[in-house]
Formats: sequence, C-alpha cells, structure tokens
Amino acid sequence: MAKTPRISGKTRKASQADRDVPEKGARARKSNPWRVNAPGIPKETLRAFAAFDNPAKTTPYRERGAAFSAKVDLLATAPGPASVDWRTSGAVPVPALQGTCNTCTSFATVTVVESLHFLKHHSRIHLAPGFIHTCLLQRACTEGATAEDALEAAATHGIAYGFAGDYPFPSAQCATTVNLYPISRSVWIAGPNEAMAILANQGPVLGDMWIDPAFLTLKPGAIYTFQDTANKRLHSVAVVGYDRDQGCWIISNSLGTGWCEGGFGRVAFGSGGLLDERGGYQILI
Repeated sequence: MAKTPRISGKTRKASQADRDVPEKGARARKSNPWRVNAPGIPKETLRAFAAFDNPAKTTPYRERGAAFSAKVDLLATAPGPASVDWRTSGAVPVPALQGTCNTCTSFATVTVVESLHFLKHHSRIHLAPGFIHTCLLQRACTEGATAEDALEAAATHGIAYGFAGDYPFPSAQCATTVNLYPISRSVWIAGPNEAMAILANQGPVLGDMWIDPAFLTLKPGAIYTFQDTANKRLHSVAVVGYDRDQGCWIISNSLGTGWCEGGFGRVAFGSGGLLDERGGYQILI
C-alpha cells in the first residue's frame, strides 16, 4: 500500500493578485473581459474564473527545438485512424466541475487516469483531484499549477481515491490519507502526430492551452479557435479524441456538464498550442 507524503495540509497564503476584488455592472465587464454571460456554467465558477491570476501557470515549457516544429505540419498525413473518440467506449467519466478553485490541471489529470484505468481494467474508479491540488502541490484554492508539477507529484506519491466531500480536499486529511492510486510515470508528447498515435493506441492524454474569454461560451457543435489577446489564460484539459476531417481535438473540460456539449468540446488543431506549441503528456499507469 502506497503511503502519502508527510504533508501538513497547510497551503500557501494567496497573494493579493489572487483575490477577487468585487466590481459591479458594466464597469466590471469592461475592465475584466472574463466576466462573461455563460448560462451553462455556475455563476460562482464564472466569478472565480474571472478573478484567477496565476503567474506560475504562465511559465513556458522548456525549448523543444527544430525537431518539434517539423512535426506540426504532418497532421494531414499522420498514420492511424482518421478519428478517435474515447467517449464512445464508456471509458471517459462525466466532466466534473472545478467550482471556485483554480484546479483545472488536477481535474484533467484525474480524468485521464480514470479513463486509462477503465480501458486497462474494464472497471470504474473515482479519484480525488483536490488531493493533488491541496495535499501534493500544497496550493491555495485560487493558485493554479502546471501539468508538469501535478504529474510529477502524482507519479511520486499517487492519487487519493474519491469520497463524499473530497472537494475541496480537507487539508486535515492530507497526512492521514494512505490508500493511493499509483501512477507509473508521465511522458512528454512532442507534437500532434505523436499525440494522435497515443490517443489511437492507448487512450486520453493531458494537455494545456491558451484560451480567451470566448472559450467559456463555446456553443455545441462549434470548434474553438483561440484568439490571441493580452487577457489570455492557460487552461488544462483532458484530450479524449481527435477528428482529422474536422481538424480538431476532442476535449473533456472541468467546467461542468453545462459547458458546450455536456462538458466536452472541440478545439481546432494548433489552436492555443494544445498538443502543439504547448506539447502535452502521456500518463502511464
């Protein structure tokens, strides 16, 4: 049985930039374009999302060199099936809701791991994303985390199984939670062709991407295309498939089932750097 690391359960105090400074009416919407009207997402989640300020997640990945850029133009001739969608297998869990915390990376990690477990063992498990965020990374609710940090921590220690009231994860239970699901390791995905091969042959993968406010209001059937803006944010998602004919990745988000298509959406190849400039991660269990 894997043991949890010796963790105090204490989280770093959020900086002033992390805190929501209330604004009202048209002035708030003008000064913060992330204050959007998205009926499918709970209002408290939208307010929290608009207030997030996470310098840690804006740290760029290390330089990958010319070998990576050579892969980007090969999508049209990539080997394997023209489309993959792991939702049809029943492996992908119902998209969850991160609520008012900046925990998209932990939710995306858990979605990928739960899906891979189903594909490997033909049984469903429920893991606790809050354990990664609160216990392993010791992040405050409003602080984000990189995929690299979350996966390294999960591979080192494991992920707690879910239980009623596990989110946000009770910090007092961090040090006493010892029944952990093991992760073997994570592997960097160098580009979209490699990502397609892993999606086709193993299952979902983890990626992050730049998004603009329009991402929150993506309509069913639409394919998201990132519009570069000074207000862009990094957001982690589980990639559960692709469609070469439509030129898009299929993602599972963490904004609840009211977002887009029951919590799933489509992102254009190359958009926001998803499995492209931003790379991605294969998780091995």
